[in-house]
Amino acid sequence: MALRSVVEIVTHIESFRNVDLYYQGVYFLRITIFNDAQNDQKIFAHPHDPCESYKTYPQDQVNAPKYYETHIFRPASIVTSNSAFYTKAFFIKFCEEEIELNDVCNFRIEFDAGPKKEQSLIMQVDLMFFDCLNSQKDQQKAEPLYTKQDREDYAIPDGKIQATAKFRLKNVTAPSHQYVPIVFEDQNFCQANLIVHTITLDYRFRTHPIQLFQFARLKFEERSQLLEGKVPVTLDKKKQFINQESISIFETVQKQYKDVKGIDYHSMQQEYVESLKGYYENLYQHYNLIYSKCILEKQRKHFKKYLYPPLKLIVPEYITTEQQQMKSLGKKELNERIEEKFHTSDPETIIHSILNETNLISCQLFQMWIKVLDLYRISPRFCVALLQFDSVKLMKSRWQLFQVKQHQTSWELPRNLGQEHRQIAERVRFEAFKKIQEQNTEDLNTFPKENQPVVFEEFIPRSDVDKNEENIVDIDVTNTDFDITSYRGIHLIVLVHGFQGNSYDMKLFKNYISLAHPEAMFLCSSINEDNTEGDIEEMGDKLSTEVINFITENCPENTLGRLSFVGHSLGGLIIRACLTKLDKYQDKMYTYISLSSPQLGYVYNANKIIDAGMWVLKQWKRSRCLEQMRMTDHRNFEDTCLYKLAHAKGLSWFKNVCFFSSFQDSYAPYDSARVQLSREAIEDVRGKLYVQMVQNLLGTLQNTNVYRIDVNFDIQEKNIDTFIGRTAHILFLECQPLLRMIVSLYDPFFC
Repeated sequence: MALRSVVEIVTHIESFRNVDLYYQGVYFLRITIFNDAQNDQKIFAHPHDPCESYKTYPQDQVNAPKYYETHIFRPASIVTSNSAFYTKAFFIKFCEEEIELNDVCNFRIEFDAGPKKEQSLIMQVDLMFFDCLNSQKDQQKAEPLYTKQDREDYAIPDGKIQATAKFRLKNVTAPSHQYVPIVFEDQNFCQANLIVHTITLDYRFRTHPIQLFQFARLKFEERSQLLEGKVPVTLDKKKQFINQESISIFETVQKQYKDVKGIDYHSMQQEYVESLKGYYENLYQHYNLIYSKCILEKQRKHFKKYLYPPLKLIVPEYITTEQQQMKSLGKKELNERIEEKFHTSDPETIIHSILNETNLISCQLFQMWIKVLDLYRISPRFCVALLQFDSVKLMKSRWQLFQVKQHQTSWELPRNLGQEHRQIAERVRFEAFKKIQEQNTEDLNTFPKENQPVVFEEFIPRSDVDKNEENIVDIDVTNTDFDITSYRGIHLIVLVHGFQGNSYDMKLFKNYISLAHPEAMFLCSSINEDNTEGDIEEMGDKLSTEVINFITENCPENTLGRLSFVGHSLGGLIIRACLTKLDKYQDKMYTYISLSSPQLGYVYNANKIIDAGMWVLKQWKRSRCLEQMRMTDHRNFEDTCLYKLAHAKGLSWFKNVCFFSSFQDSYAPYDSARVQLSREAIEDVRGKLYVQMVQNLLGTLQNTNVYRIDVNFDIQEKNIDTFIGRTAHILFLECQPLLRMIVSLYDPFFC
């Protein structure tokens, strides 16, 4: 026997967006919710009552959603054998494709009531794939996900798990409404927009410790036995029913409150009655918020029968107002007042009365709960947008804990700056986890971990107003309250790979930007894939041709609004070399980002191993670009490629120029990636022209917002790549936490 709290979790899958799935075919999502325990002690939340959002408008509606009935192959359903909810099965054919699902499912689970403690659950979302385009014989046999009978009953195809996302649902007993982006990023890249609602609806007395999912899995005959007071063979024989005559709620409550001496009626009233009253008030306020901000006038008329205003809670009182105001009364006095109110001292009768009042409130709470969920079914897109705004704001505040803003430095690189950043980063990581504001639903994959990278930002604001104010909106990255409504046109973001790389190197970064800015257009350059060892100026000419052709084909009639570039390693130099051929787009230039690019070459490289390796490559492969980066491509220093690039036009056209660097990256010298003069360069007698090159490069950026962002990685591996600095160089493309930070903290770069 046990007194249990009945907890309801509602999952609402609003839409699914394919960013970069590898395979065409039928996809669907499988959702299961369970406690964090071993298999033999795992308790599942029971799914029930799957439904869809209400159809809002007829077919002649304005601004119809991106939804096509031909994409849907199977309706949503639940499978009791594995306590799972399956969304609609939908067909994915193209990248950047969005399917509106609006599948809603209720999950119910029960916890033992008692002294308040936080209850948490695990929600697992599996991306399922069914390759309907290929023969079943060619597919690998996957583990059975359900029984043959389930497959026949629910018409669920034999799919395989493509990716899995896990979330921790914290404090599910309290009312909560939270937007949860389900991002699958391993081998596939897509996102499902999910809203999770949680609440405690009631407290109920159970004569047998069977969970709802266990009862749902019983056969009809076994359910009949259970209702007759018998224990079916499939259940644990040790947990027999108690004889109806020997049932005592008082004794059960005593056992559940074993840490509390005696029964405190007032505490029980606070825990059961007052908690549900608070939940009702919470739902009442949330209903008014959603109704006022998310329900359109046309929807209010169309769904009038669902939108009757909620009533205030009708609450019975067994303690008068005067008694409630007597806060000075102790436990014994309060219990005596309650006994006087009920005209009895029998604890069994008093507890029954408290639970009856709890049940009366829970009936009203359930009605209020349905009314709130109806609002989300009426206007799911606006509800998602409202909750998403708060979620993005909270995530940005988390990433800011790992961001250190520093004062502007001179053209000279400060001594021991990299070592200082390493020491500060260790302290920042240690302190940040104490300050992180937790959410009710935490993504176990993206939650900041102990090896989170730390960024150090140095911002040099522009000294004058840019001439190009009509096409480009001036945005301060540090200010989140910016207005982009005046901006019109396509924002094209060009991503350029580095030395011996290809366009797929930039895919992950592109996907994260696309996830946050689906309206942007992307070009992952591939024209220099076959020969990244050629002349930098020639590769720049090829890139400019590729960009012009792309704009001509995809941005007709001057629809291009902004043009931004992101380059990794050598790609940052190739971008600078192509700008001279793109002068007709100079009024469109917006953001330039170089990810660990040797902007000043390898003249003063501190890593002798990299120095020797570059010499071998230069001699072995006759690499022209390595000669140019070492500035040995011409006898006259003033005629070298990088020196001429420093005096070329183009970089000053951008409103934002951002140099990413890392002291742990030896592939791109620290001073070269930051565009600062090292002590060795200043003291070198032959370095006057080099200093002049740096001063000219930075001097042209007076009307540009310049950012120097140093990244400190917490690299745990100890191998040759770490020793020579290659690991940090590659992490600029593969470190998912860093890419999320860049897109979140510097979001205006990509608007």
